[in-house]
Amino acid sequence: MAYNTINRADKTAPTGDWVGTTDTQTLTNKTINGSSNTLSNVSLTSAVTGALPVANGGTGSTTASDARTALGLEIGTDVEAYDTNTAKYNATTANFTGTLQNNGSNVVVDSDIGSTVQAYGATLTSWGSKTVPSGDAVGTTDTQTLTNKTLQDYSEVVFTSLATSIDPLNGSIQTKVLEPNTIFTSALSTGQSVTLMLEGADQNPPTWPTLTWVTAKGNFAPSYTSKDVFILWKVGTTLYASYGGSYA
Repeated sequence: MAYNTINRADKTAPTGDWVGTTDTQTLTNKTINGSSNTLSNVSLTSAVTGALPVANGGTGSTTASDARTALGLEIGTDVEAYDTNTAKYNATTANFTGTLQNNGSNVVVDSDIGSTVQAYGATLTSWGSKTVPSGDAVGTTDTQTLTNKTLQDYSEVVFTSLATSIDPLNGSIQTKVLEPNTIFTSALSTGQSVTLMLEGADQNPPTWPTLTWVTAKGNFAPSYTSKDVFILWKVGTTLYASYGGSYA
């Protein structure tokens, strides 16, 4: 002991035990500084208290939620939350093996276009500036009733008939060369009319459907010439006819 006392005569004796280089001891109230110190086997669970700042490699937080926020990884704001459908994305094929959804609704994928959703079309784009009609759209061949319409710039159709049906769908002015034993039938509906220009009625007088002649003498059929004009129209269930004269 004389040797130890001599070597440490200039040192203040510690209040506790001396620290040994290999002894298992607890150090209290110590500050370790300098750049050559190395600490090992430090337990981050029991030996470190408080929150390690982000600048020092920590998160500055004591909860997982606060840590994600501090690191800019807040779920739903900075990163996408886990979803079973998102998890089905195949990064290799860039395809989804499940149904992609957005807020509970299915998202349209390429295979839906032209099948369950309308594909893009330049013609459809032009409809974007149109006002949606309050009724049904009008089709070119559909049988429809138009109400409150003003027709402009339309032309009458002159139809050369080979048939015996007087049908206004064939044209409002119809011509026909009569053959022997011609028997006319009517396809007119109430409110429709047709002008007939007939040739050869004097040689081949036609048989008319049930109708009422409108002449200066009353309900009497006119006398025929080689070229005659007749106007037929229907009101309710009655078919009317008027002789327009000869154009020979």
